Amino acid sequence: MKQRNRNGARKWILGRSRPLKPLELSEFSRELGTMLQSGIPISRALDILSGEAGLRSRTREQYEALLTGIRRGEPPSQVMEEQNGAFPPLMISMFRAAESAGNLDRTALRLAEHYRREHRQRAQVAGALLYPKFLLALLILTAGLLTGFVLPQFASLFEWMDELPLPTRILYGVTGLVSERWYLIPAGAAAALFLWRAVSSIPFVREGLDRMKLHLPVLGGLLRTVYTA
Repeated sequence: MKQRNRNGARKWILGRSRPLKPLELSEFSRELGTMLQSGIPISRALDILSGEAGLRSRTREQYEALLTGIRRGEPPSQVMEEQNGAFPPLMISMFRAAESAGNLDRTALRLAEHYRREHRQRAQVAGALLYPKFLLALLILTAGLLTGFVLPQFASLFEWMDELPLPTRILYGVTGLVSERWYLIPAGAAAALFLWRAVSSIPFVREGLDRMKLHLPVLGGLLRTVYTA
């Protein structure tokens, strides 16, 4: 009971861990696999990795937590899983299979190549999306300037009309909101972002969103190719 409670407490503490990025996972797997192939024990290899200069403080803590668990006699896959989010499920499953087969070094090197390709593909996707993101930001800025500063200048032209068309009333309603209560826009955006993160963290909602992403008109094909690779 004490052991289970201690593990549960460790899960709760490390549950807020920052997930390791693909490049970090690639470097971790490559260095670990190389040292294991050289005959260095895994505890010594992790001690070397956790002591490297230039590591982020949180990454160092994650490596040290992994080392502490292994020194207690726990398998690496179990300690990775207890960190609850620091290491991806693929790596945990591959390590668990490698522990049974006795080929942890080769598995680590395979994972290093896998996460290196994933890092490269993510960089390519981010580069391809840079221009659309710039256009979207420019569109939002232009719309804000029009509704907040330009359109209010023409309001006096419509004062003589008894009733404006519905699209015009909607447009000037948005204009009044932007010019008079602009502070509601960032507050609403922050609330929407918080709600989106809370809802998307629900497992079945995230699964539905992932399925939807695979069927997007243009991006879905690219995502299927990346995930298959």
